[in-house]
Amino acid sequence: MKQTSSIWTLFQAFLSLLLMTGAPADLHAQGLTAFRGGVQVGLSAERSSYSWPDAAGSSSTLDVEARQNGFLGMLLDFPISPSLLLEIAPQYGQRNVPIATLQRRGGVQFSIRQDPVDYLAIPILLKYLFLRDGLILPYAGAGVVFGMNLSALSVTIEEVRFLEEPPFSATMSSRRNLNQLFGAAMAEAGLDIRAAEQWSVLLGVGYMHELTPMLDDPLLTWETPRSWKIRFALLYTFGRNP
Repeated sequence: MKQTSSIWTLFQAFLSLLLMTGAPADLHAQGLTAFRGGVQVGLSAERSSYSWPDAAGSSSTLDVEARQNGFLGMLLDFPISPSLLLEIAPQYGQRNVPIATLQRRGGVQFSIRQDPVDYLAIPILLKYLFLRDGLILPYAGAGVVFGMNLSALSVTIEEVRFLEEPPFSATMSSRRNLNQLFGAAMAEAGLDIRAAEQWSVLLGVGYMHELTPMLDDPLLTWETPRSWKIRFALLYTFGRNP
């Protein structure tokens, strides 16, 4: 499948980047054995773009901004060097695209109806600390996200054609299946607050751009979703660095 191939290519690219940093060698040479684990909660706002080709061969596009949705999950944070951290943060959340209506010329109207979609995602981020010591450590990071849509894996598309004679309109409804797997690129910046010797608080703002479409259909183009995320995490340090 083209979708699976895209996700595998994304994974290979990130793995190559990680190996280029010399992560295993740095970790062993510096004796960085401590790692952090904890929980996280956050909010996301997602925007998608839809388009249909019309009879003239051009297309009409509608941007739909979803309501804010929450997510929660775990977080594991591994030191690669004094300034580099590798974060793996599995999370569960929900995405919801509200009913959207697109009015086109020629007496045709389309609408999209979708139920909330539950998903499971695993972001993997490589983070750089701009400061090594102190209470508040600013950071920036980038990485990849691999995920799976778990529920409501279809979308209903209604086409309404307005007629000159009774009943003056005709409605046709069809369902399209969503892709279950997805991959994305992500960037984030935030503050790593070392609140105590073994406790940390993480505040982050991130942007995620999915690289696989939600839907493959010859008539309906559903552009890859983009979303902004904010999160709060509480971390505990296991072990000590020498």
